[in-house]
Amino acid sequence: MNFHQANKSSPANLLKVNKSCRRHACRPCGLFTDSIHAYLEKYKLKPNNSLMISIRTGNTSDFVLLTTLGRRAFYEAFGEHNNPDDMQVYLDLAFNSETIREQLDDPEVVYFIASCQDDPVGYTKLKRNSFPPELKDMKCIQLERIYALQAYIGKKIGKHLMEQCIETGKKENFEYLWLGVWQENERAISFYKKWGFEVIGTKQFIIGKEVNDDFVMALDIR
Repeated sequence: MNFHQANKSSPANLLKVNKSCRRHACRPCGLFTDSIHAYLEKYKLKPNNSLMISIRTGNTSDFVLLTTLGRRAFYEAFGEHNNPDDMQVYLDLAFNSETIREQLDDPEVVYFIASCQDDPVGYTKLKRNSFPPELKDMKCIQLERIYALQAYIGKKIGKHLMEQCIETGKKENFEYLWLGVWQENERAISFYKKWGFEVIGTKQFIIGKEVNDDFVMALDIR
């Protein structure tokens, strides 16, 4: 299946939240319109025990793909933990096609896309020369986003993406790779610690009206 062909109908609205739902921490089935349910069911990605994973650099023609993939991955990760209205505000702000297109044109930003059997199943976003206060005197690159679709968690998508991020940071002579992670996301924190990341501070992350406390973690890649 060609992802671009599959998403011609409504790429920017793939994860449009149903405004009739007002329950905090709803299950995903309560947040999608019937048309979106049908879309996700039709193009559901099937995990495979012998995955052929490839990583490539994103380019300006990928803005539709990354808008759609980004909305879906973020919702799968955090939809049940946030108020539907707050989630919708964040999705529309962070994952709209114009924003993603501008980021792909920004020389300080690089996206990597992970595919399995030609289906995009994860991605990561790096931001060059971005640093937290704790590392203000160091040459840093930020790991701003790293996601795999829910069906592919545990299939080493994150491993391949992280290897690419570390390789890129080292190749470009950065000293630290850093990120922010929600303090209650124990699975993600454990994943980062396995790669050698350490907690060096805290920061806040806002989703709509919700303020979340994040750890700042960093990896020395010198």
